[in-house]
Amino acid sequence: MAQKQRVAVLIDAENVPASAADRLFGEIAKLGKSKHRRLYGNLKKPQLKAWKDASLKHHIDPRPDAPHAKGKNVTDFTFIIDALDMFYTANVDAFCIISRDSDFTGLAKYLREKGKRVYGLAGDQTPKCLRAQCDAFIELKKNVLAKQL
Repeated sequence: MAQKQRVAVLIDAENVPASAADRLFGEIAKLGKSKHRRLYGNLKKPQLKAWKDASLKHHIDPRPDAPHAKGKNVTDFTFIIDALDMFYTANVDAFCIISRDSDFTGLAKYLREKGKRVYGLAGDQTPKCLRAQCDAFIELKKNVLAKQL
């Protein structure tokens, strides 16, 4: 029996609602074993509060923004740095990028060029540029994402 691939899961909490967590992990289970599960965003923000409970339920490691850093892309930088760190140090076969943010297009391209499989999971508003850099893109049903932040 073939071994399931090991998947690093990176969730952009600012772009995907916590109400999608059950569906996300149902889809991820079909891809392989989620070895690392990380959640990016400031969970102190009221609109991200639901992710706190979802992170406990699904054993996701919250990666908060640095307390001294402020700005639009702080979460994105943390996401990308962690992904690259996992690429070089973790024993994973694939990356699952859960976001509707085109800022992760370059990351997806880099990971694929270096031989890792890249899966995208998000809604129908995900830009074509990010979708194109994924080996496979799983679109969540609209009713799951209807509860937007």
